[in-house]
Amino acid sequence: MHPVLFIHIPKTAGTTLNHILSHQYGWRFMWLRSDIYQNEVSRILPADIYWAMSAHQKKHYSAYAGHQTSELIPELPYSRKIMLCRNPLDQIPSYYAHHRRHFSDSPSNLTIRKHEKLKDFLSSRSDFYPNPQVKNLFGNQIVELSNEEIEQKIEKLVSKHIDYCAPTDRFHDFVLVLAEKLNWRKNTSYKSLNASPSTIKINDKERRIIEDSNLLDFYLYNEVCRKFEILFAEHKIDFDTTVSINSSKNLIQFKVRNRIQQLITSHQTGFSLRRK
Repeated sequence: MHPVLFIHIPKTAGTTLNHILSHQYGWRFMWLRSDIYQNEVSRILPADIYWAMSAHQKKHYSAYAGHQTSELIPELPYSRKIMLCRNPLDQIPSYYAHHRRHFSDSPSNLTIRKHEKLKDFLSSRSDFYPNPQVKNLFGNQIVELSNEEIEQKIEKLVSKHIDYCAPTDRFHDFVLVLAEKLNWRKNTSYKSLNASPSTIKINDKERRIIEDSNLLDFYLYNEVCRKFEILFAEHKIDFDTTVSINSSKNLIQFKVRNRIQQLITSHQTGFSLRRK
């Protein structure tokens, strides 16, 4: 199997993909979870955990995953980089609900819990919002940059540094692509994990606020959708048939749907950004 680095943006089905990776790679999978260290260290980034590991430890792992791990891209040049992105109209309410539901002492949780209502959070400004997905990828790098410069960074990341990416609403198809591209040989069946028990419904005013305040996250989402369209079309699997993956114990079969033409002919977001 190919080694991987999964850059986990919060609330994009990343926990589910983490468990798939842990099943595929077993003890060779390292989930860089900084939250388990929060009681001992006030502020630690997932990349810090990797950098604190000895060379002897690192050689035992062939798969890494974590939030804010884009900094590890040059550290792991041999790994396939994978990433999920989500429509901000879905990701942001889910991001807010998650932090309101799970209490912790993490900086992002403490910041978001100050806002008792979603509408208050949507109008706020912090290190984590607006554009929470882009901020998770680039952190403080974007503070002094213009939107155009950040868009260029997004394009470069998605086009040159991320090998396989997909929108969350194509999660199942993405797993099938990864299974073939990364040479997985185990069953990729899964169930959704860490999902919100109920979806927060946004009204028209909240929708407009999200659209106006999170243009960079929409830009990232559109770039990811565009790349996945190409990846999916080039995959050259006959999606009207059964995809078979050999296993040492059995033959695992996946029934999948033919949605290539649908994705190519109609953009999924319904929200387009004009390039500058």
